[in-house]
Amino acid sequence: MSEPVPVRRPPKEQRDALRREEIIAAARHCCVRHGFHGASMAAIAERAHMSVGQIYRYFASKEEIIQTIVQGIAAKRLARMPPGNCWADMARKLASRFLPSTPEDEEDDVLLLEVVAEATRNPQVAAIVREYDGQLRRVAVSLLRHEYPNLPEREVLARAEFMAVLIYGTKFRRGTELGASEEMLVALYRRAIEAVLPLNASAGPDSPPYTPQPS
Repeated sequence: MSEPVPVRRPPKEQRDALRREEIIAAARHCCVRHGFHGASMAAIAERAHMSVGQIYRYFASKEEIIQTIVQGIAAKRLARMPPGNCWADMARKLASRFLPSTPEDEEDDVLLLEVVAEATRNPQVAAIVREYDGQLRRVAVSLLRHEYPNLPEREVLARAEFMAVLIYGTKFRRGTELGASEEMLVALYRRAIEAVLPLNASAGPDSPPYTPQPS
């Protein structure tokens, strides 16, 4: 009879990465269901089937856990930003209030709302929010520079900020009742977006020079 083959333990790096993933999943669950303050380290540890001391072996603080969660959300959203004109269907998305395509997308939105609210009271969390916003802004500005190369830099920045206000403001209103016809909102959003980012003026290398409008 052959001897049983010993089961090899995964390398320490792999075990540590798995533990961190388990902690992140537990923290996401607790924050979504109980809010930022309700997601205590004790609650996270219980959900992850660990002791609080074990949690601190992998993360120095709850803020570090939150930073890792937000970085993960940013990575997913940056990966979805398409090359080329990405504003063509934005009016429809805004009018429908960015209905999430998956439960994880919906959870991400709830988590970001919790984090933004906590940022008004917690300087460490405020820094996390600024980092997240800066990452997305840099990519949006890069896309706009490519699509509208004739726009001066200050115009690119202003248009990126305008779109950020539309997008973030819409997401914050997700929990409220839609008080207008979606089709009317689509038409209004299209007018606003096309005034700022003309869909028929991708400003390729052969396009006419940009002429600033009087303020």
